[in-house]
Amino acid sequence: MHKNYAAWNIDLYQVIREEKNEEKLFSLFLHAGSLAPSTHNAQPWEFAISDHCIQLYSSPERLLPQTDPTGKLLAISMGTCIEAIVLAGGVAGYDVLVTLGAHTQPGDLFATLTFTKNEAGQTTFTPLLVALPSRRTNRFPYTEAPVDEQLIADMKQQAEHQNVTLLTFVETPDKEAIANVLLDSREALFDDPHFREEMATYKRSNMTRAYTGMPGFTMGFSFLASLLSPFIIRRFNVIKPIRAKEFTLLTTQTPLLCFIATKNNAQEDWCNAGRAYLHIALFAEAAGYATAISAAPREKGPLSRAMHTELTAQLSLRVGIATQSAGHSPRLPLAQLMRAKECTINSDGERRDNI
Repeated sequence: MHKNYAAWNIDLYQVIREEKNEEKLFSLFLHAGSLAPSTHNAQPWEFAISDHCIQLYSSPERLLPQTDPTGKLLAISMGTCIEAIVLAGGVAGYDVLVTLGAHTQPGDLFATLTFTKNEAGQTTFTPLLVALPSRRTNRFPYTEAPVDEQLIADMKQQAEHQNVTLLTFVETPDKEAIANVLLDSREALFDDPHFREEMATYKRSNMTRAYTGMPGFTMGFSFLASLLSPFIIRRFNVIKPIRAKEFTLLTTQTPLLCFIATKNNAQEDWCNAGRAYLHIALFAEAAGYATAISAAPREKGPLSRAMHTELTAQLSLRVGIATQSAGHSPRLPLAQLMRAKECTINSDGERRDNI
């Protein structure tokens, strides 16, 4: 395994349970955060530690202005990172208070996480942290086997804890109506050459040594296809020729199609959606189910009508038993995620601090 995948090679639960040094513990909390999913695997976070606090900042070099002009996907990604850190802190016996910052510009403070040792020495979230290094986005077809009803109930309850709603769809007519809306939205996005250019910069070959982006094997590409995919995406709307295949994937090959939705549509709601997603994905992973996350359409109306709800969908996820395993995406090493006053980022997403 190349070093850009080394972050996954850890039993976080066991290491955190055995670690007594507080400084090392906080580094492990950040390690947990670095394993969180993010749009295009851009990993848009930077960390700082001070006085039992962890600060999360957005990384100006790893934002996605074409894919995410409103900052919604950034907030969802930051939410997944925050939740991973909270889970790690809980296993070490810490209560974690999350305070969102007034994030308005690239590089601003997004959130402060304040850690307080639980006086009773209680630990939480054990099965979920165990599942974190195993979790991966699985974009392959799923079997027709229905998802366990108790798991669905548990996932809905976890969503409520984050002040969001998990909408679930299992009937074919519902999934077909929703799939058409999702694919219409994706097709429109891929008509934009600026969107395609930005996405292409995060497509990687199967032999990539980059620390960010999406290797072709995560989408089932051969080595040759993974080499060609950035070139093809830059020049063509790739959704049009594969629309029928994607429709089948979202309907007959997805036993449970879910949406995390909110009443309001602000940064806090987006962050809560990301936090809920990670919790739900880890619940599913621990129960032997695969998940795949996708952004919800930018336009609310058509999707809300297809789902028969007034809520705003923030993201979608497929849940089921995967027909084949998926590989991990690379991760930046923690040293390159620590906030520095002056740095540069090379084309592979690697940080170079200026001394």
